[in-house]
Amino acid sequence: MKEDYTELAYVLSSLTALLVFSASFVIYLLYKEINIYLAALGLVMLCAGAIAKKRLDRLKEN
Repeated sequence: MKEDYTELAYVLSSLTALLVFSASFVIYLLYKEINIYLAALGLVMLCAGAIAKKRLDRLKEN
């Protein structure tokens, strides 16, 4: 059961990071300015995905 939630967290955080970085890139193309909040949120989501992936690997070992 924990494995399912961890895998879901990994997939959702990766998808969210992709969407946030895409939105940040579009804003950069349109307005020629970097939205630091979107970039920071993307980095947080990447970190959450990395933590979930590490935990998922650890759960699969056991």
